[in-house]
Amino acid sequence: MKRLIAATFTLAVILAFQVFAGESRYLGAFVSPGTSVTNQTTTTAFWIPFGSKLTMECSREARILTDSTSVSVDGGSNKGVRVAGDTLFPTSVSAPLATQPDSGWPTAVIAVISTQADAGVTCDLWQRSGTE
Repeated sequence: MKRLIAATFTLAVILAFQVFAGESRYLGAFVSPGTSVTNQTTTTAFWIPFGSKLTMECSREARILTDSTSVSVDGGSNKGVRVAGDTLFPTSVSAPLATQPDSGWPTAVIAVISTQADAGVTCDLWQRSGTE
């Protein structure tokens, strides 16, 4: 009986740590008027924990580049990934590239730009707790 209780408890603990999934925390919004912005230069700057798994959703087609302070639509080394509007885009960030102005905390950086020069884009960002 003790073994059954111990096995049941162990299984419950293992399952408890396996069920985390989904977007657990809203981080902020990138508001691009048609130029490249980052989480540091957008309307309301926000912190991105480095090493995070993230989900992004944009109001229209955009180019997104993680771990970069700028992104372009034309090409070159900072050409971002094209993401369709109203699509969930799973991504991640690695090392901190900047320091958050209000707190001094190190932050990861993501750059966003609208693919249409005459139209802006807003991209919402969430931190994920799972790998789904």
